[in-house]
Amino acid sequence: MNILRKIPLVASVLLAAGAINATGVRGDANGNGVVDIDDLNLVINVMLGKSGAATPAATVTHQVGDVSFKMVLVAPGSFVMGATEDDTDAMPMEKPAHQVTLTKSYYLGETEVTQALWLAVMGENPSHYSSRHNYVDDFQRPVEAVSWNNCQTFIAKLNQMTGQNFRLPTEAEWEYAARGGNKSKGYKYPGSDNIDEVAWYYDNLPALYEGATSDGVQPVATKRPNELGLYDMAGNASEYCQDYYGNYTADPLANPTGPASGSFIVRKGGCFNSRESGCRPSGRGGVSCDETERWYGLGLRLAQAMAQSEASGDVNNDGVVDIDDVNLVINVMLHKDMGGVSTFTVGDVTFDMVAVEGGAFTMGATAEQGDKAWENEKPAHEVTLSPYKIGATEVTQALWVAVMGSNPSRWTGDLNRPVERVSWNDCQEFITKLNALTGQRFRLPTEAEWEYAARGGGQGEAFMYAGSNNLGQVGWYKGVTTMVHAVGTLKPNALGLYDMSGNVWEWCADWYLPYTGGADPTSKVFRGGSFTSGDQYCRVTARFSNAPTYSHHDQGLRLAM
Repeated sequence: MNILRKIPLVASVLLAAGAINATGVRGDANGNGVVDIDDLNLVINVMLGKSGAATPAATVTHQVGDVSFKMVLVAPGSFVMGATEDDTDAMPMEKPAHQVTLTKSYYLGETEVTQALWLAVMGENPSHYSSRHNYVDDFQRPVEAVSWNNCQTFIAKLNQMTGQNFRLPTEAEWEYAARGGNKSKGYKYPGSDNIDEVAWYYDNLPALYEGATSDGVQPVATKRPNELGLYDMAGNASEYCQDYYGNYTADPLANPTGPASGSFIVRKGGCFNSRESGCRPSGRGGVSCDETERWYGLGLRLAQAMAQSEASGDVNNDGVVDIDDVNLVINVMLHKDMGGVSTFTVGDVTFDMVAVEGGAFTMGATAEQGDKAWENEKPAHEVTLSPYKIGATEVTQALWVAVMGSNPSRWTGDLNRPVERVSWNDCQEFITKLNALTGQRFRLPTEAEWEYAARGGGQGEAFMYAGSNNLGQVGWYKGVTTMVHAVGTLKPNALGLYDMSGNVWEWCADWYLPYTGGADPTSKVFRGGSFTSGDQYCRVTARFSNAPTYSHHDQGLRLAM
């Protein structure tokens, strides 16, 4: 088949991938600096198994002596890390919840490191729950009673023996994987809402030997795994992370690694002696870095960066070579992705996502806002963002109906009007269903992403409103209308984004906090003003918030990815 002749047909049928290759030239599968038919053929051949390039395996098995262990691929994505305000089991150290994006695939141990593997590498078994302390040996129990420094020594020796690059996971990698990664179903515990299905914890342990004073750790993988196929992410042995322990902030983060130094190391997952609340994905604690700090029931799980050689043909860097990579190469070749607009379809409803190049900007009450700026917009501060995509318009009633099957809006009659009367929680349900229908990773924009895009990104002038100093050119607002209008009927901003001032308010992903920091937040940010708003409310820096359950007939959303 002449693939080149088929490009226009394929491009007209397939959806745009909408991803940005974080390394090298966008769409350049073979790394020669140009995007052409050779890249398309390479991706297709990888998919068909006809290329030397390999799609990363979903699981990889490693061997040390006669001990084998598996690593599970975790594709990149975004998630809300920490505990939300409606989580009644949460501790203060789990707050505030904040948006985290992991941009690269990685591998994580299918189970905790077992006593068998530790013994094969180190030649001794330090575990409390072993014959050292009158327990019957079962080397499939997780190793525990090891310090964080012991873990670093173990990993160094393991890497020397295997030629690999194992490490401890970051706290963000650990929690993202525990929640199910991009396959998450939003369970309360890793893999289930019923903790007994997935965890050994305080209330369900059998005695390990007659007269035992503590029930202790159990053999790994004897409970149900989570959505990614990972076992014991709740209970059994608590697990060290690579990060020093530090307090959370509400700021959105990309690939966080914790503080640069500290006296305590993060531990996650709860253990056999934990109550239910300690086994939630957001549960966290700190343990001393001191060499003598070796808790019974505290062990480790391995992580590993995905080798670049495993991702040949993976032009969108999501860890797999699939139809999304084909789409991306085609769209670049046809110059349909270089401009940064990707079109998606649900049923007979299409919508556009616009690429926003990463960059630095001053967020908050900058000079052009003058005396209209409120105190909660201050102080202005520097923010740096990675690339992302954002909806060209607010989500329409048509798209909401295509996904949800019903229309909650007050202002019906024209399905090209933005959907409204939706709460932040409603938006999360909509996005979950949209992602299931499309196979994508849509989300709400962070507050910083929203403002940067409203300002026009790196292309924008310093306007008071999104695309103009004349609000009437770009926004439906109080005084010129008494109802919502169809999206995209006024002038767009420099990025081609419509209605970022006025029409309907737009929910953001963030919990609301003053820019100077403050107490635990209880409300979610919304931005942009609406048809019920005066001009001061429609400025690009104006910020407001309400409870995640709040909805009103001027409250809608815009997608990001």
